[in-house]
Amino acid sequence: MTDKEFVSYLANLIMISKADGSISEEEQAAIAWVYEEINANETDFEEAKRITEKDGYQVTAVGRYSERIRNLEDMIFVALSDNALSDPEKILMRSFAKAIGAKQEQIDTILSEAIARFRAYRATITCSNCGYEIPAAWRFCSECGTGTQAQTV
Repeated sequence: MTDKEFVSYLANLIMISKADGSISEEEQAAIAWVYEEINANETDFEEAKRITEKDGYQVTAVGRYSERIRNLEDMIFVALSDNALSDPEKILMRSFAKAIGAKQEQIDTILSEAIARFRAYRATITCSNCGYEIPAAWRFCSECGTGTQAQTV
């Protein structure tokens, strides 16, 4: 993806988290996790936050079809992170899915995969160095930076 596409991709995640009126700590953490996972840079993330603060910003289809589907999956993942799918989140995701041409069968598959991914994400481990609880999928402790690859869930 181009820098502009990373910005729109991340802005879509921010917008889905704002759909119910506020961004929870869990949603912030999920966005940060996706941010790292897609290898976006700090500038892209800051620009995404800035553009979503403007009135009238709408979710936007980004990149190739596969990237659009991945963005929908990440939107669902972020929306699930606070353990509740609000009606505004559902409406926004349905609208996005329709805009990118996703069929109901694809949406059902994406939803089940996003739920499984969310469950894996919610699994936690305790850092062997500082005792901080972090998602099991993370490779490094966010508190002290210690590698976690050798630890088990």
